[in-house]
Amino acid sequence: MKVRVRICSRLYEALSEQTLEGTLHSCFHRAMNMAYENGLVTFLAKEKSLQPFSLNLDWSGDFMFVKELVRSRGTEMRLNLQGLWIGTYQVFEFETFEILNLKKRQSEILNPAAANFIRSFLSHQEEKGIHGLIEGRTEDVFSAFLEDRSLSRSSAEWRTGNSGVCGRAAGWRRAGPDTFFR
Repeated sequence: MKVRVRICSRLYEALSEQTLEGTLHSCFHRAMNMAYENGLVTFLAKEKSLQPFSLNLDWSGDFMFVKELVRSRGTEMRLNLQGLWIGTYQVFEFETFEILNLKKRQSEILNPAAANFIRSFLSHQEEKGIHGLIEGRTEDVFSAFLEDRSLSRSSAEWRTGNSGVCGRAAGWRRAGPDTFFR
């Protein structure tokens, strides 16, 4: 089937140089992952957001059909700028590309609306991931694990006014505007 594609620029560059060969790693209704020698390539349905090393297909189908194709036609998958094959069967034929550079430049300032969205998301995820570390709390498992290696705004060194000096003078390296690591 012919599809238009939005693609991460890094993946487009890789496909310009070579065909990626791999196997089906995981398959969901709205996405699937192909494992290849250096990692994963993610295929996303139309309504999903483009991610690093992924393709967003202008297609609203169900990727579960790919699982069946793998069972019936073999496990070898090939991806290049012409499309995706399972064995000798072409699953998707790529018509046109919209190439997007997803790398954020260091000099770019985060849009305030995006920052508020992230802040709102994290405020509802306090029990998950490294949220406590981001917020400077030490009661979660990640913060407790890194506590002896990190110096955050809530640490005594910051409260005593040494924040600008202690990070560099004591062998600390900056991990963010509010956190240093040894």
